[in-house]
Amino acid sequence: MQNSQNSQDVHTPTHHYNTRSSPQPTRAGVYTLRADLFVKESVYARDNSGKRLHPQVFEGAQWSNIRASIFDFFSSHMSPKATYVNDPRTWSVSDSPPTLDDFESYISIKLARYHFKPTSNEQAHAYLASHVNSTFTILVFKWGNQVNTAADLQELNEQCVAPPSRDRAGAAAETLHQETVALLKDKWAMIYSAYEATWRMWAASILKKPFHQHAISIDLPPPSNMLHLFSSVPNGPQRQMANLEQNATMSLDVVDSCVEELQAVLRYTEDASERVKRSIEFMNGKRRVIQGFMHQMQQAAQYAEVVAAIAAIPNAEDVDHSDT
Repeated sequence: MQNSQNSQDVHTPTHHYNTRSSPQPTRAGVYTLRADLFVKESVYARDNSGKRLHPQVFEGAQWSNIRASIFDFFSSHMSPKATYVNDPRTWSVSDSPPTLDDFESYISIKLARYHFKPTSNEQAHAYLASHVNSTFTILVFKWGNQVNTAADLQELNEQCVAPPSRDRAGAAAETLHQETVALLKDKWAMIYSAYEATWRMWAASILKKPFHQHAISIDLPPPSNMLHLFSSVPNGPQRQMANLEQNATMSLDVVDSCVEELQAVLRYTEDASERVKRSIEFMNGKRRVIQGFMHQMQQAAQYAEVVAAIAAIPNAEDVDHSDT
């Protein structure tokens, strides 16, 4: 199939520009292009079948400035360029977003049935100045100008946009969810940790994108709106420091526990010491009582000896008091 721009030229003639005079901008140094805007998924689709945007007015001192403004305005409606090879066609989508160099591949400007494709600023200025009150039509092709027909769009969707395995509702099948979770863990489990449900949420957010973006999305970190659900996995030095900190904490806990036990023993020994001291004092009192008793016994023994000695003395006759 020929390039869509060439195909369009067959149906819509290109306007011939008169550049004999030097046109003047409608305002001081400013050219204006008023336009109705449409976003189309295929080149040959009717213009009004595409998504209609609000009309816009593009202004600039040079056609190149207006051209850049048009591209910037439509950039959010453009997908990376789709191309094909072979027959039957094998479609692929570029990894890079479109740039201003891709202007002709994505954007078509018409006035009525004439294509506006100036080859120089002067040519563009002449036409804009002579049609300052006209309303142009600007078409942007979402996938670029190689997606010409509805059949092309269907092939592209089947090969590059829709999930390769789908459920009855057309959404990604459970097996694809599991495969995507496994790929995410293979890529990121050494850096991030999270609950299983969080990994599935991340996989689901990727599977909502066109299929050609899945591999790129898996290589990217978690989305900013989900990053708070993940925690970082320590690397080698961090793990070593964490292990050292854990060991030091455990050692400190052991020391604190020993100190508490020793303090309890100390309190016990202090109490026992007081009890021993009181017991010693009590026993010393008993000792003094016993010693006093023994002293009395010794005194009693000495008295018995005196009595016995006295008793052993012979009784002499009392002659002094005898009557005779």
